[in-house]
Amino acid sequence: MRTDDMKHTVYPAALEFDGGEMEVSETKEGVPYIVFRDVTVDTGYEIQQRTVMAFGEAMERVRELRTPGVRITVDVFDSGRVIKVDGEAAKAA
Repeated sequence: MRTDDMKHTVYPAALEFDGGEMEVSETKEGVPYIVFRDVTVDTGYEIQQRTVMAFGEAMERVRELRTPGVRITVDVFDSGRVIKVDGEAAKAA
């Protein structure tokens, strides 16, 4: 576990995508992002269905690794309503 520049606690989680809804868009600043709904997120202490977002380079890396029914482990942080993939983790994945 570590803390990112925004003081979020970043931790590894296994993500399992069901192959369902995926939305690609851009922020107001023009940064691309992707949203996955109903992703199984296993943090090691609980398993839950959550919305997962990834931005910029992290978005491309998650897109490359995502295979329905197969777990990938990346560093994430919980922003309250969604789980966000950490950009530094995506570079190393």
